[in-house]
Amino acid sequence: MSGKREPRLQFQWRGWTKEGVSRWAGTPKGPPEWFSKIFLYYGLIAGTAGLGTLGYCALHPDQWHHLSVLVIVGGIHGLAFGLPGRWMLNMRRKLLRLKSAEELAQEFGSDQETVKRLAEQHSIRPQLNVNDVNLYNPQEFYASQILLRAASAPVAPETLLRAAEPTAPQVVADTLLRPIEPDAAPQAPVQSLAPLSNTEPDDVAVPYVASAKTEQENTVQELRR
Repeated sequence: MSGKREPRLQFQWRGWTKEGVSRWAGTPKGPPEWFSKIFLYYGLIAGTAGLGTLGYCALHPDQWHHLSVLVIVGGIHGLAFGLPGRWMLNMRRKLLRLKSAEELAQEFGSDQETVKRLAEQHSIRPQLNVNDVNLYNPQEFYASQILLRAASAPVAPETLLRAAEPTAPQVVADTLLRPIEPDAAPQAPVQSLAPLSNTEPDDVAVPYVASAKTEQENTVQELRR
């Protein structure tokens, strides 16, 4: 194969572009993650060992001349490996968030020229330049509310959102509430009261008195006999 193979661990700073963007050369997404973690973890271990030895020497001053080399080597290795390892991890994470004009065009369904033109109009500068390719922060395009999508197919009228129209509920006539009509309570038959006769009490007692008088007269006559 005649193509030039790109080194996997190469990532070097090459100065600045004409637009003042930091320029880098090497792997597009920065150093490999495993390589960065090796630097970081070794730096942490070496630095911890140096600090621990320094604390031990502080408690036992007579051991300083034996352990001073370990303290110095641990401190140097902790800084020399820990800081670059941390920087490489941060750079890799930053590169993973950035996108080129080609990637943005594919994401928004547009073309590279439109992306570059809109970036110039809205003063969106590239964050980094890796292998002569400008990398942008997609969040700046979203924040500026730039529409990069091509004209989409017309939307069918029935798919448009419209306000819901209130519909009157259908109520069956039999289920409507209406006032309760009192049922006619059965009335007990009224017993006819016979009108009292106009007979006065004195008239009722007259026959009884007359009959008693007759019996008395009969008794008197019998006694005379």
